[in-house]
Amino acid sequence: MKFGPMLILITLLMPALGFSATLDQNLAALGKDLTRTVSKGREINLYHWVRGQTFRQFNSPNAYVTYLKSTYYAPAVATATNWDMEGPGIYTAIDPVATCTYGDCTNSAQNPNGPDWVLVQFVLVPGVKFLALNSTIFYQPTPPAYLNELQSQITAAGCTVGSGMTTLMEASATVPACQKIRDRLMQITGASAINYSYMAMTFTDCPNRTTQAAFVLFGDAAINWNRFTVFTPKLPTANDGHMENRLMIQYLFNHVTGPYVQSSYYTDQPWLGLKGQQPKTNMKNWMQQDIFGCGNWPEDK
Repeated sequence: MKFGPMLILITLLMPALGFSATLDQNLAALGKDLTRTVSKGREINLYHWVRGQTFRQFNSPNAYVTYLKSTYYAPAVATATNWDMEGPGIYTAIDPVATCTYGDCTNSAQNPNGPDWVLVQFVLVPGVKFLALNSTIFYQPTPPAYLNELQSQITAAGCTVGSGMTTLMEASATVPACQKIRDRLMQITGASAINYSYMAMTFTDCPNRTTQAAFVLFGDAAINWNRFTVFTPKLPTANDGHMENRLMIQYLFNHVTGPYVQSSYYTDQPWLGLKGQQPKTNMKNWMQQDIFGCGNWPEDK
């Protein structure tokens, strides 16, 4: 059975038979539980890897960003080939090491022609809101009362994709009813991003990371474009203003701890020409400030 736009609109605006609250009201309750805000004075660094051959299809970093926005922000143009586990959006890791294999980051014999990767660094704007899909509310012995009713309302609106907000996000690219509900949730909360459970590294200066997560960015409001940076394996012949940033990234590769420490993918140095050099930045303080899950920030929990 298919549900038309009018039925979806009615479901949004008034309680359906047997429901104690409207879909909007239950989405607002969910949003209240899931919404986090990036603290004032903080700049969360996020990282997006891509293979060099993919990046070179575009004339400039700005052209690549335009491609990301036009392809990944808009569910209407998203397909199964350009979105991932949480629906459409720009996927970013909370450290530069965890997802480096997406850019074929290794300098080992597995890449005999030399490294050919691009690392894009994003910085979240302080005050931006995001939805924490890895929230513990989904795993409580007694979840909030609205969740069961909300799931029934989502199904009644034509979004029959299983349970939980993660499946709602996944289906929003291909199921119009799910897309409407996801868009409505983002509108109600004012969120410009989500985070969800995903692998993240531990480091000598961040051995007990509080959160294993990744971010999906949905719009320009989430990103400080003045801090947007693109890195390649090639070092500049003159100081481009990002050398300290490179050293900080390389430092993280050199200080991985935990189960991945033996993997060449995660211990190779991105810039062999910087081998042995150290950043001037106090890395422990920087990580506690701007690397998600390494400090004592309320949005990281």
